[in-house]
Amino acid sequence: MSIYKSQTKNFKIKAVCLLNLISECKYKDTINSMKKYHYAFLISIFILCFVCLVACNSEQKQQMTNSITENLSESQIDSVLNQFQFEYENSVFIENSDEIMLPIKTSNLTKEIKNDSYYSDYSEDISSYGKRGKGYETQSWNILFYNKKLETTHLLTDEKYNIVEYQPNLKETGAFLSKSILYKIISLDNNYDGKLDYKDPQNLYISTNDGKNLKLLSPQKEYLQSYTLVPQSDQIIIRTLRDVNNDSLFTLKDDEQIWYKIDLQTDSVAKEMVEKNLQEKVKRLYFEQWLKKK
Repeated sequence: MSIYKSQTKNFKIKAVCLLNLISECKYKDTINSMKKYHYAFLISIFILCFVCLVACNSEQKQQMTNSITENLSESQIDSVLNQFQFEYENSVFIENSDEIMLPIKTSNLTKEIKNDSYYSDYSEDISSYGKRGKGYETQSWNILFYNKKLETTHLLTDEKYNIVEYQPNLKETGAFLSKSILYKIISLDNNYDGKLDYKDPQNLYISTNDGKNLKLLSPQKEYLQSYTLVPQSDQIIIRTLRDVNNDSLFTLKDDEQIWYKIDLQTDSVAKEMVEKNLQEKVKRLYFEQWLKKK
């Protein structure tokens, strides 16, 4: 009987120990769960604070941008301009004249364009050039013209432009083009993002050798792919991309290539070379000859 009581007692002790162990494990699991929830809560608070900080920083930048557009005193304007380094590229001499070109850019503007992937995202599949002589690639927002004989200077334009390329000293052309300079310029914020960059259409412009009478030649809402000078003439053949689906993007897949001829001796108006019905005929002919099974 005593042995039975002793075994029963030992059993009760073991049972109590087991219950205590189970309770302890549940307690630890509870603590671990609470820790997990605690960590998750802290991470959520951190993310929320980070988002708020970014939003506040963006708002401050927007306020700074807006403040520049407000009426500022001369000293305030000077303070803003002191943050920019104005740079003049290498001078370009215009042959058979007294004119010198000095493209203007700022160091901050150049960094902004590079950070915006102007060069890395710019796609050569939608922009190519015909054989037309030497062109100067640039990232200028204006060009200064200096007359070394008269010692006078003036700017190419007072408008907001992103000058991508310019081509002076045109060879083997007609009388008009021989006294002209061609430019590739972004002038239209087509997607309304507040920038003039590679996402906007690039157009063909022309001026006289002294940088005056700047004029748009190609359709402004179409992306200039290429231009070729017709030898011994004042005619230019240009190819553009037309945004036919109106998505403010220019891609070979979704948009349409258009060919134009410009005659500077007449009206200088870009006229389509291939009519719509002929384009449709070309497509049908390709289908019949190359796609249709016979």
